[in-house]
Amino acid sequence: MIGRHCTGTPALRLEDPRLVQGRGRYVDDIQLPGMLHLTLIRSPHAHARIRRIETAAAAAAPGVVHVITAGDLGPVNRPLMSMILTPAPRCSVTQRPLADGLVRYVGEGVAAVLATDRYRAVDAAAMVVVDYEPLPAVADPRQAGSGEAPLLHDGCASNIVGEWQITVGNPEDAFAGADVAVELDLEIARAAGQPIEPRGVVARYDPLGDLLTVWTSTQVPHAIRAGLAQALGRSEESIRVIAPDVGGAFGSKLCLCPEEVLCAHLAERSGRPVKWTETRQEHLLLAGYSRGQIHSIRLALRRDGRLLGLQGGIVNRCGNGKGGRLPSWWMKPRPG
Repeated sequence: MIGRHCTGTPALRLEDPRLVQGRGRYVDDIQLPGMLHLTLIRSPHAHARIRRIETAAAAAAPGVVHVITAGDLGPVNRPLMSMILTPAPRCSVTQRPLADGLVRYVGEGVAAVLATDRYRAVDAAAMVVVDYEPLPAVADPRQAGSGEAPLLHDGCASNIVGEWQITVGNPEDAFAGADVAVELDLEIARAAGQPIEPRGVVARYDPLGDLLTVWTSTQVPHAIRAGLAQALGRSEESIRVIAPDVGGAFGSKLCLCPEEVLCAHLAERSGRPVKWTETRQEHLLLAGYSRGQIHSIRLALRRDGRLLGLQGGIVNRCGNGKGGRLPSWWMKPRPG
């Protein structure tokens, strides 16, 4: 009797009535007293050296509380914790909350404005002048992995960040005994989920309890807490991460992003809540792209249609990676 009632009985979704009635609560719905708003100045270059950043005009604009560059962040501008494990890493690198002297992708944050409302923050951000020295950039991952390509990261021997090899069985024997070998090159375009709700963060610091509360549109609140603890030099117990209703993600909200670190740090530093809401343009530019793979495939076949073996090589480009947050890396299984 119990089994009959439990097995095959559809489970009702408890959240649906609230959501379809418009009573959902997303990050951008959060309004706190004295809240400040964050806007970032982003690089138009894929690879460039930052010569100079002029912030005086923006700092004097109405409603502006702070204009922040990498030098203002001190140790908080350390490399962020990676949320994605690169297979067989050769040179593990991740970005910082703000670019420190060098930008490595279009849209990387070079400065930030904190103001009393979002519109004043955006207006002031337009007053920040950044002098760039453009550097050579490579868009094709095959060229980026070659020895002649300009290096993106100091201290790395090449732009190949990871390499992964898998061999199952004996592919050489399979191809030696094949009647037919078929080769095919495929390119899978980069793809990105576009949730109705872009990313957003609200951070509030309570000095009485030394508690930092961060509301963020994320799929991985526990990982975000760990990443924030590392970035801010705090214990995980002193950070509470809340994922309210999330208006879609599709993998684009799996990683710690610079804006989460900046909001949390600036909330603690200013003593006021800090909010950042991503624009659609920012989401298209920065948020979690995937695929972007080049496949070289070779099949060993018999004339009766039997498949004897498969060789596959994959070059995977992530660009700014999940959430725009990891450098380009190369994954190339050897024939097998």
